[in-house]
Order: sequence, then C-alpha cells, then structure tokens
Amino acid sequence: MLVLHGCTQQSTSLRADGNLEPAAEQYGIVVALPQVPNGGVIAGCWDYYGAAHTRANKHNAAIFEIVASLRDDRALGVDAKQVYIAGLSSGAGQAAVSACLAPDLFAGVGINAGPMVGTSSSEASFVAGTTAAGVATCRAFSGAQSAHFDTQLASIIYGSMDFVVAKGYGQRNADVLRTIYGHGTPLEGRSLDVTVLPGFQPAGTGMVYSDAHGPRIEQVEVSGMGHAFPAGSGDGLELSFIARRGPSWPMMLARFFSVNNRRIERGERPVELDAGVSVGADASPAVTDASPVVSDASVSGRPDHLDAGASADSDASPDPIDASVSGSDPEESTGCRCFQGGPGAGALLELLCCSLLFGLSRRAFGRRRAT
Repeated sequence: MLVLHGCTQQSTSLRADGNLEPAAEQYGIVVALPQVPNGGVIAGCWDYYGAAHTRANKHNAAIFEIVASLRDDRALGVDAKQVYIAGLSSGAGQAAVSACLAPDLFAGVGINAGPMVGTSSSEASFVAGTTAAGVATCRAFSGAQSAHFDTQLASIIYGSMDFVVAKGYGQRNADVLRTIYGHGTPLEGRSLDVTVLPGFQPAGTGMVYSDAHGPRIEQVEVSGMGHAFPAGSGDGLELSFIARRGPSWPMMLARFFSVNNRRIERGERPVELDAGVSVGADASPAVTDASPVVSDASVSGRPDHLDAGASADSDASPDPIDASVSGSDPEESTGCRCFQGGPGAGALLELLCCSLLFGLSRRAFGRRRAT
C-alpha cells in the first residue's frame, strides 16, 4: 500500500507518527511512503490538478514506476491483486487520480481530506464541480480499464473541522465512487458506528456503501479533527497534519481492504472475520511470531540508469543507506530489519531515495501479500 503525504508535509512525518506499523504488522501489509518528486508543485504538493492526466505524465509516472518496482522485488512477495494507494490532502488527490487511471492496478483507494478528481489548485477550499463531472473525469481517466472498477474498494475520511480542504469533498468523493461502482446508480449506504473503530476515542459519523456482494466504500467524518491524517495513536495535539486522537485510519484501511478485497479468493485473505462481525468491530486476528521487515525503497545502490548527464557520484545520488529507516543500527527493537535492494529508475532517484517502506508482516503472509 502506497501512502502519500500532503502539501508542506514530509513522508518521514507519516513514518514517525502515522501509526502505520501496527496495521502493517497485524494484516501482513507492506506500506511504502514516497516523498513527492522534485519538491512537488505549489508548496510541495502532489500534482493531482486538472483533467489532463495519463499514466505517463505529471507525478503519475513516478507512482506507477514505484509500484512496478516494488511488485517486481521478489524479497517483498507483493501480490498484484492486493495493491492499494491512499493519501492525505494533495496526496489524497493524487491517490484518487491514480486509482481512476489504473483501477486494474489499484484494488483499493484511500482518500483523506482530498479534493475531487479534475479540480484545480484554487478549488480546494470550496466544493467545486459536480458529482457527474467527477464521475465523467474518473471514467475518462480509466479508459479501457473501466471494467476493473467493479472490484475496487474505497475508504474516505476527513475532519469536521477541516478549513483547508472543504469537508464537503468527503461526501462528493463518496458520491463519485459509489456512482461509478454502481454503474450509474449510487450504491446504497448504512450508518457506521464510528465509536467502535480502532483508534483512540474515535468519534464522528460514518457510512458503509455496499453492493449485492458486500461493502465497497467506507466513509467517516471525524468529530473535531482538522486537516490531518487520522493516526489514532493516543491523546495529543494535531502536529505535522497528523491527528493522534480519533480513529486509526491505517488500521481501518488494512482491515477494510484485506477483508473485502474482491480480487482474491476467500482463503487467501490475511484476516478472516466471523460472519457476524460488523465493519470496524474490534476483531483482532491472531498474530504469530514474526520478524517484521523494514525496507527503504531507495536502497538499491547506485543505479546504472541515471538520467543523461548525471554522474554516479553526483550529489543527486544520496547514500543508499538511509539511517532514518532504523536509526544507526539496522536492527530495531521491534524486530524489524533493514532490507537492501530495490526499486527505482534514475528519473525517480530523488523520490525513491526519500521514500520509506515498511514490510511488517507475518511470514506466512508477508511473502505473498500486496502493497
């Protein structure tokens, strides 16, 4: 699962305070946290803007190359049927664009306080466009791959006190996707009890939208949360656009995608819930003895395919060992160990050298689970 940071935020902030490790470990998921390429656009934002997106332009090419590199890394054992993308703010906009461009690749998308696809940089603070426009834009992005929307899932979350990106986009994004997933007829919804979600004192309102075969979209408005990533790790202020109090979105994402994935057989699921357990119920799967893996997506040594004119000894090629992955010692107290080897092409060197990857998983699942 790729998790994309927001504007003026760093991937290292999400790594340190996003509370991703417990979800990755419990559900056997590899989580990649890339930094936006080349400093991003407009205050370090991902370029989700407008309707002129292809798989090869803007920041889309970087996203797809990262996924391909991780998927091809045999040491990670990525399952192509269980690839997900999520993000905050502009990262949410980029995640939505990516999921629309490639529903064949992304089995699930997470949108945290993100604008609707097709909107511009000046339209974040108010709800612009229409549901029909969002549906048309997303479908146009998908092209010949639109049939794969039939098995895609979505998790949408935002704060009731968000004054950066209009919270109305939360409902708009849900309406766009439930219309696409319902083939023009919006999926029906039922209320979700937010208080039973994982996290620290979760509160708010929620909905689950389903088709005849089960849940497809979960939507949560978090009471009192501003423009932030819901870590759900404990009490405290919202710092670096991360909310500690409230639902744990990483755990929600891992659970919702793992349990409801339509592209795998039931027996392949990393977690098997009882039939009577509702979405968001406190069901903790058994965790066997594991040696979680921490891998930095940049640690591939000096690439032999740098951009033309770039020297292998150039400052553009950071040291492949990133001490921030596990401190000065490659062995963490959690049992994580650093992985050397890796993804990336010259054009993605900066992005990949700033990215972080967690593969915290049970051995039984870690070698075949998806990102």
